[in-house]
Amino acid sequence: ENLAATLVAQPGGLDEPALERLAALCLALDVSDEEAKDVITKLATPLFRDTIKQSLQAAQESYSCADGESSAKVKDVFAQLEQTRDELCISEQMGYDAVSSEIRSELLERLQPARQNLRVNNVRAALEEVLGVLEAAEPMLAVLHCMLKMSSSESALSALKSRMGDVSRELGRQEPKQLYRIVLAEFLKDQKIDEKEEAQLALLRALIGLSDADASDAYKLATGPVYRREALVRIQKGELSGEAKSELDEVLSKLVIPAETVRQIGVELYRERLLALIDGNRILSEENATELASLRSFLSLTLEDVAETHAKACGPVYEQAVNEAMGSSGIILEEYQAALDKLATRLELTKEYARDIFYRVAKGRLYDYAMRAAKLLQERQKLRGQDEARDVGDDPFVTRAGAQLGIQGGGLTTELSAMIDFYTKNKLVVEKEVTVGEGEDAKTETVTEYPVTLRGMIEPKIVEGLYKQFLIDCLSAKTMAEKQRLFMGLSGVGNVLGLDEKQTADVNAGIGAVIYKNYIGQALAKPGGSGKLDPQDTQFLQSIAMTLQMSEKKATDLTKEAVEGHITVLIERCFSAAKVLPQSVRRVRESARGLGVDLVADLNVSSETRGKMFAVEVDDAIERGQITPADQSALAVAQRGFSVDDDQAKSILLECIQSRCRGLMVNAAAALRSNRTDTAADDLVKMTRFGKLLPTEVSAPMVSSTEKQELLLVYQAHAIRDGAITDAEKENLELLETMLGVAGSAKTPA
Repeated sequence: ENLAATLVAQPGGLDEPALERLAALCLALDVSDEEAKDVITKLATPLFRDTIKQSLQAAQESYSCADGESSAKVKDVFAQLEQTRDELCISEQMGYDAVSSEIRSELLERLQPARQNLRVNNVRAALEEVLGVLEAAEPMLAVLHCMLKMSSSESALSALKSRMGDVSRELGRQEPKQLYRIVLAEFLKDQKIDEKEEAQLALLRALIGLSDADASDAYKLATGPVYRREALVRIQKGELSGEAKSELDEVLSKLVIPAETVRQIGVELYRERLLALIDGNRILSEENATELASLRSFLSLTLEDVAETHAKACGPVYEQAVNEAMGSSGIILEEYQAALDKLATRLELTKEYARDIFYRVAKGRLYDYAMRAAKLLQERQKLRGQDEARDVGDDPFVTRAGAQLGIQGGGLTTELSAMIDFYTKNKLVVEKEVTVGEGEDAKTETVTEYPVTLRGMIEPKIVEGLYKQFLIDCLSAKTMAEKQRLFMGLSGVGNVLGLDEKQTADVNAGIGAVIYKNYIGQALAKPGGSGKLDPQDTQFLQSIAMTLQMSEKKATDLTKEAVEGHITVLIERCFSAAKVLPQSVRRVRESARGLGVDLVADLNVSSETRGKMFAVEVDDAIERGQITPADQSALAVAQRGFSVDDDQAKSILLECIQSRCRGLMVNAAAALRSNRTDTAADDLVKMTRFGKLLPTEVSAPMVSSTEKQELLLVYQAHAIRDGAITDAEKENLELLETMLGVAGSAKTPA
């Protein structure tokens, strides 16, 4: 290392003899080539950096010469720098990195004073510093150019920008942009940027790492005021002629301002003049309109360019006129509408903006109607009770407290009807022709649209409450004419209030469910009714479904739910009574069959409950002689109707017969003890009816053998007619002997 340091520092650097000496020493000391190279680089780099500084200084001094000589001098400086690099055994890449790094450090150091002056608002001094840096950077760029020609096709400017990189740590984030704007403004004083100035701006952008977007924004900020000043001078003087426009266009051609920037400045100038003309909500005169048209031409603006400006500036004037035209009634007459159209034209409002303003005013009026209706709805609810609201299950036709005060069918419906009247008479409804389907199936339909709604302006709960109450009032209207009039506005009420299809369908379904439930319940409960829906009932329900725009499936589901509920109520009534009556269970079975309700699949009635109803009906049918050994069809009907399986049916039948026979025997014995032989005979007759289905002895310990003998004699006496007994009665007598367990005790007359 000592030898290498001595050789590197000698004149001529590491020449051929020096390299040979180092190679021999490395061999003797067993030093690898890599280690030797690292030592040489370590010792040579500081010397090369000193040479770079000297070379860059020399390049700057030579750049003060004439252009031709300047270029030659820079090449000489570069040649000497290359010679030194070669003598110090430094690679081309390391040499380039060292040169570009030194250039970056020196330029950033030179920019610091400009940054300091900018921070103390010494703009002039900052400008001079930046211009000085640009002057110093040009010869450095030339040196970099010479170096790149040897190893790369990259331009020196691009290489410099790449090497400078992010300078925010050294110069800050905003200062580079401000320095660029200062230089740009200086160059634009003569309203143009020549070739030299453009080259300097490009160099400055490379030095401070300014992006194309930031450079474009800076250009707009710098050139915009120049153009604005030139245009404003002519506008204030009233010079809007073709000659004045040509002068302004010439300024534009020199400044090369982006078209969008020109348009924005023009719109701003136009807006200032427009505001001056309408100050105090004045309406533009024809003379004003002519002046504005000339101004648009002078600034190369179209009506579309200033449409939004006119809307914001003249909108309040037009809005006030619309409110005045509506007056207290809210309806704009034809002659007033024509005047509004003329005013919109004079104010240069496009049809779209005029329509939007009209819609905004209309929405305010619609909101007033809705809120008055909401207030009436709240008052109606208060009359029901502070915390009581109509439940979805309530009958909408039931008049609540407060009806005598005129609230039930009055104000709320009136307000919402007036809202729809306002909507239609002001022609807010839009009807469009749309094509539905494709090919041969295509057809044209008229679709109604509601462009102005209150969606999002009122709480959803209030909106649904208003629509629901209006629907209830529609259904409860006393006259057909009134009902039809209200229903015609129903769709409009929902749309204007801002209900979507799902919300409307949900409310309709809720009301529909109440109507279906109550109507079906009333129809099926009619005295002497068939227990099922008649054709006129079905027709009425279909009309309700159509009115409420319910789907066929929804209507079917509601009907099914209502009839199932009716059957459920009938079952509950059966078992809520003191005794389950045969006619009650028979009605359950017949109604379920007539309405197509399956007690198991649809209502999930338990096996126990179905068995009890089956037992009651079977018991009654046997007693009345409807079920006999020869005819058991009634038994089969009851079994199917109550969905009782064969095993359960047999078990219930056996229990029923045994229980009834035992009870009848006990009753007959009691009647006999009281000498009521006719009553005892009647009970025994009933016993035979049950016994025919199950001819077996009946166990009744409460009845003695003697009493059984006497009962048999009572029945025998009852069976004798005209001194004889029929064959049928003989069979009954034999059956009774078996059931009483006293066979052979009675003497049968011939």
